[in-house]
Amino acid sequence: MPTLPIFRMEKTFSLLATVSILCTAIPTSFAATLTRGDCNTLIGPAQNRCLRMQERKSEPTDAKQWRMENSNLIQERRLLRRPETGGRSKTITKSVEKLREESIEDLRQGRLRMQSNFQDRYEQRDNWRETLQQERMNALRTRFSGTPRTTALDQAELRSRSERQHDRTQTRRDAIKRAHEACKDVSATERQQCLRQVRDEELGE
Repeated sequence: MPTLPIFRMEKTFSLLATVSILCTAIPTSFAATLTRGDCNTLIGPAQNRCLRMQERKSEPTDAKQWRMENSNLIQERRLLRRPETGGRSKTITKSVEKLREESIEDLRQGRLRMQSNFQDRYEQRDNWRETLQQERMNALRTRFSGTPRTTALDQAELRSRSERQHDRTQTRRDAIKRAHEACKDVSATERQQCLRQVRDEELGE
C-alpha cells in the first residue's frame, strides 16, 4: 500500500523535469535557428516569430546605408539649394527682400487702418456727445418756455396768502394754548371735551 504514493511522486517529479527541460530548450533552439536563418525546423508560434524577425532583419533600415545608396540624389538637392557661387542666389535674395518689404508694407497699412478706425470712433463719440447735449438743451428750453413766468402781482398774491396762512396757524396755536391753560384743573375723563370746547370758542367755530 505505501508504494503507490511514492510511485505517484516519482512520476510527478519526472513530468516536471521534462517540462522544465523543454522550456529551457525551446528558446535556445529558437535563437540558434534564428542565427542560422532556418525557421523550417520550428513549429507553431515559434516559427511565425522567427519568420517575422527575419523579415524585419532583411528590411533596409540602416540610415548610413541609405545615404550611401542615394548620395547622388542628396548631392543634386544640395546643388539646387546652394548655387555654385556660394551663399544665397540673387533670385532667392530678391524674393526674400520682396517678401520682407511686402510684410513691412502690410504692417504699415494695418497700423494706418487701425489708427483710422480709432479716429473714426473718437469722432463718432464726440458727435454723439454733442448731439446729446444739444437735445438736452433743447428740452430744457422747451420746458422753460412752457412754464408761465411769475409776475410781480403773482408774487404779491403769494406773499399775502402765505401771511394769512401764518396768521391762521398762529391763532390756532394761541387758542390751543389757552384751552390747555383753562382745562388744566379738569379731570382726565373730561379733559378732551373741555379742550375741544374752549378751542372752538376761541376760534369762533
